[in-house]
Amino acid sequence: MRKYALMTLMVVLVGAILLAGCQSDAWAEFAPEGEEFSVLMPGKPKAETETREGVTGTLYVQQHKQTNSAYIAGYFDYPQGSEYRLLEQATASYLVGEHDQLDVQAIELDGYPGRQVTHKIFGGPTIQARIYLVGSRLYTVTATTAAGEIQPEEVAEFLDSFDLTDK
Repeated sequence: MRKYALMTLMVVLVGAILLAGCQSDAWAEFAPEGEEFSVLMPGKPKAETETREGVTGTLYVQQHKQTNSAYIAGYFDYPQGSEYRLLEQATASYLVGEHDQLDVQAIELDGYPGRQVTHKIFGGPTIQARIYLVGSRLYTVTATTAAGEIQPEEVAEFLDSFDLTDK
């Protein structure tokens, strides 16, 4: 009987240790200094510089290990006068490849035009993004979730939390 109780206790302890290691990162407001936006993210994101078609931007990327997701917020600064069709071109960049579900909606944030894109790739991840054009700066807020592991409430909270702080 004591042996059975000891084994049960061991199973409970191992389970508790495993669960403690799998807890999700704490969500907190992230407002990088001088970047003019804030967003809720799981843990502290890593800054990455990316160049697209000769335009450099800064993206803040955070992997959410428990749900096998990635959360990205950032921007690209385009030359003045290049705003024409910029929103449509950015939206089109999300629509590459084969997909079995696609939805694009016009949105806005604080009076600035934007697009919401949902792109489910065959047997792969679901990408949900919001893109906003503020002057010649293009903001992007993107959640990528693995197939079958989408967390709609978590993704909605992330996307809804994006806010402009100085514009």
